[in-house]
Amino acid sequence: MDGRVDEIARYLDENLSPTDKVQPLDWIEGAVHAMLIAKAVVATPYITDFQFYHHVSTPYIQKLRKHFLTEMEQETPAFLVVDRSTTKQLLGIDTSDRFPELEEFIERYYRKDYTGQGFDIFRRNDE
Repeated sequence: MDGRVDEIARYLDENLSPTDKVQPLDWIEGAVHAMLIAKAVVATPYITDFQFYHHVSTPYIQKLRKHFLTEMEQETPAFLVVDRSTTKQLLGIDTSDRFPELEEFIERYYRKDYTGQGFDIFRRNDE
């Protein structure tokens, strides 16, 4: 992980308030591990976002995407840990590297607060 877990955990330790929740948008790159170290609470039932990018035209994945966005709207986590690594790519039929509704949600409610090695942390706009 090349220090990524420690870097994320340090940021969360320095910035989380006791009631804050965090949403990882990560597959296997250490966000959840860092959240455990920092004792951060996951905002939704989804600890990864891998499932949103394959079989994207199926009713099941469409339902998962809607449910995830509903959960995000209800919780509006204080922070998002977003993986930018090259491992987050799916290739093949009915896959996508885009989730436009999630991208719009992030753009509407968050600002990038920290750029790390292969990840970004977004902070909720509370203005």
